Amino acid sequence: MEGHKYNAADITVLTGDQSIRRRPGMYFGIGPDRPEFPSRVLRAAVEDALHLEGGEHRDVHLEIRSGLDFVVTFEQGRLCREPMDVLFDRPRWWGLRSVAAVSERVLIEVQEGRRGARQELRPGTSPSPVTSFTASDETKTSIFVYLDPEYCGRGAALTPPDASELHGEWCVGAASAGVVTVTDLRHRAPS
Repeated sequence: MEGHKYNAADITVLTGDQSIRRRPGMYFGIGPDRPEFPSRVLRAAVEDALHLEGGEHRDVHLEIRSGLDFVVTFEQGRLCREPMDVLFDRPRWWGLRSVAAVSERVLIEVQEGRRGARQELRPGTSPSPVTSFTASDETKTSIFVYLDPEYCGRGAALTPPDASELHGEWCVGAASAGVVTVTDLRHRAPS
């Protein structure tokens, strides 16, 4: 293209969601054309919940539901002003932000004692208003993820991560390695 000069017309400005959807390999290592893509997204969500700043870890529970739906739950020490603070106001949580971008929706519930707050996010929109609810007497955060089947591809399925995939050389010497427990509801006999 001799004679073409690069200018502002050549620049496409993308939102965070658009950037992630257009170049998912930068966030998950592969794209939605690969059948293991939903499992990579699941792994990113678990890794972000498991690893704390400073090399520490926490215990995480993963519940795989039907289709491309899963829930990541972990102990959270305080009720945030808004549940989305858990996901979007912490710079290190890029993995969960990228998970939300390839989902139909993400619902976050934060509980402290008997108080609870819930907020929903759909890609390309602002978070919903915070709603309060009476919670169980626990302190925890649950992130309900509903992956977008159109984006992930028909026939895509989730595979729970292997524990060896969740830790790397950065975890060596940590006081606690953190434990991930998995409940796979897809394999339960009907009652």
